[in-house]
Amino acid sequence: MTPDKTTAIRQEPSIRKAARALCAIAAAVATACGGGGESAPAPAPRDTGVAVAGGTIERAENSSFIVVRPGGGTTWLFYGPDLATAPRVTGYIYTHGSYATDGDGAHYNATDSAQAFGYGASLEVAVDPLAPAVAGSLRYRGDTTNYKLAGGPVPGSSYRYDRTANVAEAVGNWTLSDVGGNAVALSVRTDGGIGGTYLGCALTGQLTPTAGNSNRMDLVASLIACPGSGPVSTEYRGIAVAFPMTAGGTQLLLLATNDFEEGLGVMFAIGRR
Repeated sequence: MTPDKTTAIRQEPSIRKAARALCAIAAAVATACGGGGESAPAPAPRDTGVAVAGGTIERAENSSFIVVRPGGGTTWLFYGPDLATAPRVTGYIYTHGSYATDGDGAHYNATDSAQAFGYGASLEVAVDPLAPAVAGSLRYRGDTTNYKLAGGPVPGSSYRYDRTANVAEAVGNWTLSDVGGNAVALSVRTDGGIGGTYLGCALTGQLTPTAGNSNRMDLVASLIACPGSGPVSTEYRGIAVAFPMTAGGTQLLLLATNDFEEGLGVMFAIGRR
């Protein structure tokens, strides 16, 4: 499910590498990155441990993103060319919950799915799903470019996090895609039960609204009857989110894994109808 390395976020050729340090996004920071103490940055969003929001990555080719915090201290940032227009996700970045230190003293806490090794990125992002508001920065090992993250609303959607999820919004048939373009045929029943196929495997599971005003659903899914050497671990747990689109229709995002902390066995798919 790892996309080709050419899908990684990278600086546009016409933009010169400039920023050499990450801007802190805490409200207590007194100066903007490179500002020389002349002006104070805007207050950071009120951060929360769980969130769904979106925005734009400044100066990146795949500049549109949806950020998901399912809990447990992990952040997932899914990026693509223009997620408001089409649900085409070309890669994702996830934080590990801990840091690796490079020889130059820089810290790295994240991995891009287009990279073949871990801890190749530093992702610092504050997300307030109620405002909604997103602020942060992204930097890659061996690259001094600082990518600014900003936004709040999920691209092209009127989605609100502070509402109770309704399984009825996901009921019916879907054709979703993962980051590699592989199709996920999915059917959701009125009771939240799911069925379908993915990578030649039968897909079964259950969607259940998350308790409280948290507009997402808990997802438990299994891949069974896989051809050849199928997945070693077949049960995945995560979330599903239905986004009402301002241009009409609904977008469905699935994110589940058999190990959220390490980011292994990721099941991700997104689609629109």
